[in-house]
Amino acid sequence: MCRLQQVAITKPVLCGLFTALFGGIGISVSAQQAYPDSLSKVLLSLPENPRKVDRLNAYASLLLRNQPAFAQNLAEESLMLAEEMGYHEGMAEAHRLMGSSDVALGFVDDAFSNYNLGMQVCSQYGLLLPKAAMLRAIGNLFMDQNDLTSAVRNYEQSLAICRTSGDSLGVAKCLNNLGSVYSSKGEYSASVRYFITASDLFRLNEQENLAATAYDNIGNGYTQLGDFRKATLFFERAIKVFEKNDDMRGLGLTYRNMASCALAQKQYDAALGFISHALTLLREIPLYSGVASSLGTEGDTYLALKSPKLAEAAYEESLTLLEPLGITPAIIEVYLRLALVYEATDPDKSLECLQKATGLTQSIEDQALAAQSNRALAAHFMERHLYDRALTHITVCTTLIEQGKIPAKNWYGMYELASRVYVKLKQPENAATAKGKFDALAPSAKP
Repeated sequence: MCRLQQVAITKPVLCGLFTALFGGIGISVSAQQAYPDSLSKVLLSLPENPRKVDRLNAYASLLLRNQPAFAQNLAEESLMLAEEMGYHEGMAEAHRLMGSSDVALGFVDDAFSNYNLGMQVCSQYGLLLPKAAMLRAIGNLFMDQNDLTSAVRNYEQSLAICRTSGDSLGVAKCLNNLGSVYSSKGEYSASVRYFITASDLFRLNEQENLAATAYDNIGNGYTQLGDFRKATLFFERAIKVFEKNDDMRGLGLTYRNMASCALAQKQYDAALGFISHALTLLREIPLYSGVASSLGTEGDTYLALKSPKLAEAAYEESLTLLEPLGITPAIIEVYLRLALVYEATDPDKSLECLQKATGLTQSIEDQALAAQSNRALAAHFMERHLYDRALTHITVCTTLIEQGKIPAKNWYGMYELASRVYVKLKQPENAATAKGKFDALAPSAKP
């Protein structure tokens, strides 16, 4: 039996999609017919040739953002057909789409497996542009894990292939991805430059939905830079395109970022309104990682409103989604937020959250998160006059500075903290040394 019938489509699909996919082959499909039973009959009635594989893959790609489970079924059907006829390009694309569906559904290991199978097909048959697309997809998965080094390696390999092949659309996608890397590093001005260049290339290639994704990224960058007027301008551009194209994923993620922008401006009612929109859309898809991050922003908003019970509920729900997904950096962030919730009312539970966050940092590349969790633990122990224990965690941070793993310009204050702890421990020489390091670094760290 066809597996396409196992997943229900929750919204009618626009007629234009079917015109693009089935135009010229004598098939007419209305929006009212766009449900799995009727659609599967249309798809399976096509002659079994490479064009059928391409159409299955094309439709899976269209559904990926809003209905990843159904997209995965389509891609699996495409893969089986492509393998039967030895259509290598179709096989590679089907593996990529199955991997991307796995990511959206939270099956990270399966995603890596599908991407690696796709890479094997590309390498065996010399498929350059499909290989570039696969490298970007793998890079995105590493980005989700906050493994920036591996992400950049894959993006740059993809960029080299695209430039050599004259694929300007592929170049745009790589630049957009590299912008995300700079954003994750906190280098927001650089990230905005990458996103703007990518959006220009997307428009030149008449890819308005991809341009809208870049607009959303630009808006997020301007939020981080504190330019809320420009941020709002780009968010509104993105929303306009996503609404036009009925892109639930794009809308949901943009509303989530608009909530963060409103929160940064202390516009709490607006933030909660945007979060409500985001959660409704992202739960309907469902995009669990997006739901989890939106809940995190909801928790941050309630924390700012001094509503700890509501903040705790949002963070806890976020954790229940993140832990099965294995998105460790996001899990660490939530534990750090929960520690703040419990700090005043339940110090032991706050400490437990901080220790969980710190333990998890040992399994990821992001040393800034390791520093954040250790700084929070140091503050916890200093508040309770446990200076020996505080010093242990301060030393982790100062060691990371000296190893060049976190930027001194952002973390030089740890030396001042160390000096204060050494004074409490009656170690004046060590206190003086730490204060000297603080004084040496502080001037260069100031704007």
